[in-house]
Amino acid sequence: RMTDAEKAAARTIHDKNLDAALAIPCDLLLLDEAAAACRLGLVDEKKVKAEIISAVNSQVKEVEVTDVEIGTAEGDETMGLMTVTFKYKETGGVDKKIYNMPLA
Repeated sequence: RMTDAEKAAARTIHDKNLDAALAIPCDLLLLDEAAAACRLGLVDEKKVKAEIISAVNSQVKEVEVTDVEIGTAEGDETMGLMTVTFKYKETGGVDKKIYNMPLA
């Protein structure tokens, strides 16, 4: 387990890396393990959510990201679900994506 000082140092590094990645124009930004990093307090969750909203332009009214623990997999690895829900302005429609992922 990480100490509070180690978590703070890791968050500083992760936030700087996120800022550097966001400064580069691109067509695709993959934020692998972002939900777990947000849940553990290792990256700025508001910034991650804002980037998701920005990535789908002004069409999105709201983004919701949640993690839900669902059990233990082979090798004692805790598994969870990451759900990302996009709610659209013009149509009022909802697009939901669910991902199964290991949780630290």
